[in-house]
Amino acid sequence: KNLDKMLQETVPAFHAAVDKSFYENARINRRPTWLQMSATNKDGGRTEEVSYSTESGNVALVGDAAHAMTASMGEGGNCAMESAVKLVDAVGCIMKEKGETECTVDTMNAGFLKYGVSRPKDVQPIQEMSAARNNK
Repeated sequence: KNLDKMLQETVPAFHAAVDKSFYENARINRRPTWLQMSATNKDGGRTEEVSYSTESGNVALVGDAAHAMTASMGEGGNCAMESAVKLVDAVGCIMKEKGETECTVDTMNAGFLKYGVSRPKDVQPIQEMSAARNNK
């Protein structure tokens, strides 16, 4: 009923195109179902770390792609900027360990991997607080 009214007011053309039976089963879920509440995945009985990078280290995710937030605390942009800094720091740390002055692809991959496994532990508590606050 509320969704029907909201869509009718905000996007009338879309509202008119949607089959009315849609509204009978639709609901607004205020709990962010995308939120994983721990920094580990249980897969087939084994536990593995959550990572914001691919296993190869070719890709690392930052911002909403890695850690979406509800808008309740305004922390999404802050965490995205922190993640970008942490990613650069991880690559810089690997460069320093290797004694490099120029970043190679291998170093970049190692930095992405380092960031990927360390960042979820920092961000997920903030996601949980944000989600809890959104439910009030």
